Amino acid sequence: MFGFAGTQGVPLQDPRLVREARSYYHRDALPDLDKANSLYIPSGRWPTVGWILLKRGDLNTINPYFTNLQLQLDDLHNPPITFTGLTIAQSRCVSRGQAADPEALYLVQITDQQGVLYNPWFQFPTVSQYNVQAPAYPGTFYGGVNWTWASMIADLWAQMVQFLGPFPGLPQSVTGTPEGFIFPGVSAWEALNQIMDYLGFAIAEDLTKANPYTIVAAGAPDGSFTAKQTQFFGDLEDDMEYIDVGSGRAPSSVTVYFHRRNQFYGTEETVRSDSFQWQLTPLYSLNVPAPAQFASAAGTGYLWSYFTVRYDVNGLPLAADVATAAAIAAQDVTNFYNRIYRSTAGFMSQVYTGVLPFVTGSQVDGVRYYQTYKLGAEDERRAGWRTQIIRGFVFDEALFPINLKGLTGFV
Repeated sequence: MFGFAGTQGVPLQDPRLVREARSYYHRDALPDLDKANSLYIPSGRWPTVGWILLKRGDLNTINPYFTNLQLQLDDLHNPPITFTGLTIAQSRCVSRGQAADPEALYLVQITDQQGVLYNPWFQFPTVSQYNVQAPAYPGTFYGGVNWTWASMIADLWAQMVQFLGPFPGLPQSVTGTPEGFIFPGVSAWEALNQIMDYLGFAIAEDLTKANPYTIVAAGAPDGSFTAKQTQFFGDLEDDMEYIDVGSGRAPSSVTVYFHRRNQFYGTEETVRSDSFQWQLTPLYSLNVPAPAQFASAAGTGYLWSYFTVRYDVNGLPLAADVATAAAIAAQDVTNFYNRIYRSTAGFMSQVYTGVLPFVTGSQVDGVRYYQTYKLGAEDERRAGWRTQIIRGFVFDEALFPINLKGLTGFV
C-alpha cells in the first residue's frame, strides 16, 4: 500500500500483468519493469529509491509534492513494515492507453528526504566555512570561532534539519580539531558526506522511525543486527561470502600527508633562500602500516589530512604537532581500511525470504526489498517478497542491481 499517512492508501499492481500484455501485443519489453515494487535503502550519501506500480486513477489521489508519503510492504507471513517520509520523483506510463485513462499503469519512482537533498536539480546549498587559518596570525582562525568536529557537523546538519530531523550526535569521539573546511556555494548534503567519508562515518537510516537518520561508524559492532541475523536465520536462502584480501584490493601501508605551515614568516616566506624555505618542503608525511590482514600486500596508498603541521625557525616540526599528526594518521588509516574491508567483517550479501526489519547501520550498507515471481509451475517457491542486505560500498550489479548515480530523475 502506498499513500499519505493516516489514510488507507492505494494498492500496488502486479507487474506481470504489464509484461504479459506487452508480450501478447508484441510491444517492446520495458527493462525498468524489473524494478517494479522494489525499495533500495543504502547508507551514506545516496538516497533511498524505489519503484512501485500504480493505476493512474490511484496515482491521481496522491499529491506528488508531499514529502511525508508512506509505503507499507506485507509478505502475509511477517508483520508488515511501513516506511515513512517518502516522496515522488517521477511517474512513467508503462501500459498502452491515454494519459488520463484511470486504468493505465504507471511505474512511480519514489525517494526519501535524502533524495530531496541529493537531487542535482535543486541540491540544498551552503556557504559555510570552518576553521580557516588566518595567515598573518599564526594559530588563529578567521572569525575567531573554534569549531569542533561535532559542532561543525551539527551546524551543517542544522541547515538541513527540515529534511533530516534533529542532529543525532557522533557515534564516537574524533582526534584533533577540524581545519580548513571550506564549502562556498556547494551542496550542503555533499559537504556533510565529504566529512562523513573522511571520518569513516556514514549516515544510516531506519524509515520506520519518526527520526530515521543517524550517524554510524563503519565496521563498528552492532548487536541489534547480529540479533536479527540470528532471529531470521531460518529465512536465509542465499549467502554469498566474499574473500576480501589481496594486493589488488588493498595496499600494505598508507602514507598520510599533512600541509606544512611555518611558525614564523607567515605562509609565503620570502626572506630565506636556503633549505628551510617552506616551498621546498611544503608538507609533512607519516607512513602507517596496514592492519594484519593486509600486511603481506604490495603497494602503498596515500591520504591527505586536514591537519597543518607547524615548523619552527630551524625548519623542524613542533613536537606537539608531530604527536597530534601521529594520532590523526593512525585514525585516518584505520578509517581507510574500514572502508575497504569493514573492519574485520569484510563484504557481505545475504537474501532472506519475506519482508524483514533489517536496517542500514555500521554493519549493513544497503537493504533491498523486492518481489520475485515464479518462473514456471516447477518453481513455486520463488514467488513472493525478498529482503537482501549488503555490506560494502561497491554495489555489484549482479547482487544489488541499482546504480544510483544513473537513476532517471537523479542525473
